[in-house]
Amino acid sequence: MVCITSKNSKLITERTYIEPLVKIIDDRFEAENLSDYRLFLLIGPLKFNFCVIDSESNRCIAFESYATEMQPSSILFSERLFQIVDNHPFLPAKFWKSIHVCIANDKFTLIPLSLFKEDNSLNYLQLNCEVDPEYNHITHFDHKQAGIANIFAFDIRYFEWTKSFYPNRNVQFLHHTSPLIEAILRQNQSSKATLTVSVGHEFMSILVKEGEGLKFCNKFFFKTDEDFLYYFFLVADELSLNQNTTISVFGELTNKSSKFLLLKKYFPNVQFGNRPSSIQFGYVFDELPEHNYFDLFSMCYCL
Repeated sequence: MVCITSKNSKLITERTYIEPLVKIIDDRFEAENLSDYRLFLLIGPLKFNFCVIDSESNRCIAFESYATEMQPSSILFSERLFQIVDNHPFLPAKFWKSIHVCIANDKFTLIPLSLFKEDNSLNYLQLNCEVDPEYNHITHFDHKQAGIANIFAFDIRYFEWTKSFYPNRNVQFLHHTSPLIEAILRQNQSSKATLTVSVGHEFMSILVKEGEGLKFCNKFFFKTDEDFLYYFFLVADELSLNQNTTISVFGELTNKSSKFLLLKKYFPNVQFGNRPSSIQFGYVFDELPEHNYFDLFSMCYCL
């Protein structure tokens, strides 16, 4: 089943049920089998997405995407998110095989594992961004292949709500860049540097891989098309990349988007990327562009 609704999501009924922008349910989804399913949630600027993966077949069997005009830091955003989950037909279930929550924000930093000490996490973060431990939960994810720790902070309301809503469950928290890092490390090896960009609402994550290793990862915020293009030249100049570098694009762009056309004008080897190869997708996903929601689907690499 595929359902695409209006962008003007409205509160309907007294239970404040909110319709998703996109809703896809595979015919193989069985509510009584939730204990075999992994739940992946992604919270980011103006959006909330989730998917369900069957742990036995590694098949994506449910996906929904929601949009809002509010930022995750606002109380209204968190209340809206909690309403979506609480009133959903199957999200409130307590017996998922595993639960994974990904946060898209700018409160993160990468530290070599050889230098990383968990007790110093707050100090690492405060060198790069403002973090108040009273209002932020701080944690990390180890990228063993890359040899780095991704340390990040996020609104403590999401941490406390998730832990209380799914009691007795070991909930994994990730930063938005971690699924992207793990995904590109699994791409075909190349002696030449390749660039991957994941584009969201007025922000993007740019990653560069060379050989087997991660060479660069950062998040940039933009308002205009010129801002968007500027950061590619900035990264190319910093890493001595030429304009023939292969660029894989994921996220909220189409081949007619002004940003995509502008990028292709200066970097001819631009292409849209594909979904993670380790996950199976049924025919009900055929209408969904392959380069969309790559960050959400790539969470499977962080198990």
